[in-house]
Amino acid sequence: MYAHITFPVYSFQSFTYKIPIKLINHLQTGVCVKVSFRNKSTLGYVVKITKEVSYKGKILPIDSIYSDDYCIEKELWETLIWTKNYYLAPFGQIIKLSIPTNFNKKFKSNVERRVSITKKGISEIFNLNNKTPAQKKMLVFLHENPKKNIKISDLSNINTNYSYICKILNEKKLIQFSEKYINPFKNYISRSKVKITLNDEQKKAYEKIADKLNKKAFSPFYLKGVTGSGKTEVYLKLAIQALKKNKSTIILVPEIALTPAVFNKFFNFFGSKVGLWHSRLTNSEKGWVWQKLVRKEIKVIVGARSAIYLPITNLGLIVIDEEQESSYKQENPSPRYNARDVALVRAKLSKSTVVLTSATPSLESYYNYINNKFDLIQLKERYGGSVYPDIKLINMKLYKKDEFQFNRHISKKIINDLKNCISNNEQAILLHNRRGYANIQMCKKCDWIFECKNCSTSLKYHKVGNMMLCHHCNYKTMLSQKCLNCSSEELIILGYGTQKIEDEIIQFIPEAKIVRMDIDTSKYKGGHYKILNKFKNQDYNVLLGTQMIAKGLDFENVTFVGIINADVGLFLPDFRAGEKIFQLIYQVAGRAGRRKKRGLVSIQTYNADDVFIRAAANLDLDKFYKIALKQRKELSYPPFNRVTRILFKGKNKKNILQLINIIFNKIKLHNFNIIGPSIAPIEKLNGLWRYHLLVKIDQQKPYSFQKFIVNELGLKFLEKSHNGVRISLDIDPITML
Repeated sequence: MYAHITFPVYSFQSFTYKIPIKLINHLQTGVCVKVSFRNKSTLGYVVKITKEVSYKGKILPIDSIYSDDYCIEKELWETLIWTKNYYLAPFGQIIKLSIPTNFNKKFKSNVERRVSITKKGISEIFNLNNKTPAQKKMLVFLHENPKKNIKISDLSNINTNYSYICKILNEKKLIQFSEKYINPFKNYISRSKVKITLNDEQKKAYEKIADKLNKKAFSPFYLKGVTGSGKTEVYLKLAIQALKKNKSTIILVPEIALTPAVFNKFFNFFGSKVGLWHSRLTNSEKGWVWQKLVRKEIKVIVGARSAIYLPITNLGLIVIDEEQESSYKQENPSPRYNARDVALVRAKLSKSTVVLTSATPSLESYYNYINNKFDLIQLKERYGGSVYPDIKLINMKLYKKDEFQFNRHISKKIINDLKNCISNNEQAILLHNRRGYANIQMCKKCDWIFECKNCSTSLKYHKVGNMMLCHHCNYKTMLSQKCLNCSSEELIILGYGTQKIEDEIIQFIPEAKIVRMDIDTSKYKGGHYKILNKFKNQDYNVLLGTQMIAKGLDFENVTFVGIINADVGLFLPDFRAGEKIFQLIYQVAGRAGRRKKRGLVSIQTYNADDVFIRAAANLDLDKFYKIALKQRKELSYPPFNRVTRILFKGKNKKNILQLINIIFNKIKLHNFNIIGPSIAPIEKLNGLWRYHLLVKIDQQKPYSFQKFIVNELGLKFLEKSHNGVRISLDIDPITML
């Protein structure tokens, strides 16, 4: 008997090993084994078992089964296989999503070593001779201390050489050691448990979903609720119901910034039965959650996209909150999966209830529920009697120069609205979806723009450090004093990011206490949580940030929302651009007036007649879907067809174009609808030139292009470099840049 084993390497190949007689009855797919691979003892996973193999060379035996903790159960294993087949990624890389660490290293949790005296130690205290006074003193301290289990580090007050003394006493069996796991999430926890009170709408929604939750069957729901309608309370109560039925729950949230608040809310109801998961956790934090998962102590996981692959047992409920968010899609590196779609597959395989939620459903999900693929439930009223905000569009084209306070960035309307908000001891949220201080540094004499040396994008000016930074490859350089093209010193900085907006508001409203939230301020551990917690505690009265502040935040004292430039991203060469702008405006507007006070939203735009911006300002979902679906249908884009993007990257343009022609001609023979080839919108990235093809696929044949790749090109073709050119596939891409 032979086992085909995959490893955590970028390869579509599996490797064959002989199964020892003693392991024949213990091996199956999903079992983790230890083998010799490339002359090293390595962990891998059994993907197939066969009686015979065609390979005639030397075949090594499997050394051992590694650990039951690392074995993957059937339901999750089938989800991983679907991911492999649909997204065409190496299986080893996909398994790493479920066992998210180096296969050869176990997670290490934070542990606290403790020591206690044994019965033998108590009886021997007075028998120790005078040659060991330090040992005797240590035993007396342990015996007389009211705490019977003491942290070893606390013994330093007794003797600085406590570690050695404890070692000797332990060898004599006079003391014993123990370990206590330290909860690394204790700083996230603030106990404020409140009773969940649902209004009539919420009760009906809960009861309808709970009825299906009580049955072992795949049940997909779409919970569409206006901003502030209390969707979280509904799925929180559903998770409580799942636990009563001894079922587990996965709660997916789109931003890491949102996970602490959601985790804290769930912790107040579930205590130690809830775990947190996202990419910014340390290994010890992941270790804590992992150990509790394998011991089946965790019943609820709150996390970002990768949490969908965690090995939680007896799954009964999956919630994808704000399902429309692009952050659910993994772009780089492979596998480029969409956690929303994987969640639907995992729910089907585990016969679970799955609930997608949003105030602004993605077009794909909207199309699914109007075609009865999801059971639609609507929450049309804001929770607690709060009313919709008053929304004003500010047409920046109509403003004269003297009506602007600063460099045509902020109108008098927003300045006055912000002043009024602060004077009333209320709080405001300001959205500007562009980080940094300024967009470009340009020469006034020759119009030269300073670009990244690795990418075909302009460098952005960051005031902190007085540097120019590439937001794609992180290349840095100091702000230049001379033009690199003509040596002129007449240089100017154009455009504006969140840093500049912060400076300008403080200049005009000194009493504004601003906290900025973007990648620059929240990149450090716990950054999101600290910023949002301080704003919640009203240490600041203005939260200024990029799109990460647009959704899921609930601050009852926020009465004003200002959007500095609603046009950012509107004209990107991306068929989803209008949809993203609509959702962003609609979502951030919903942060205002979440309780009894009515909110106000002011939106600055140079495109006040744009259908997507106007529909968002009017909170007109029906108009948006009508227009967007019409456009998508005319152009054969999702949800009417599927799209795959083939990206070609290399240092030599000629080699790229030669390979593109080969691939293009093969695809054309199979009658797929092809757009391109063309230069990618970002032509150069990390020193590599980029071209792409878009392939439209019939919605009724979702696997047809994958079959073409496997049968006509072969998966190894994707693995190799072709004259320095590499190919990457993005199935159902979320961006075209």
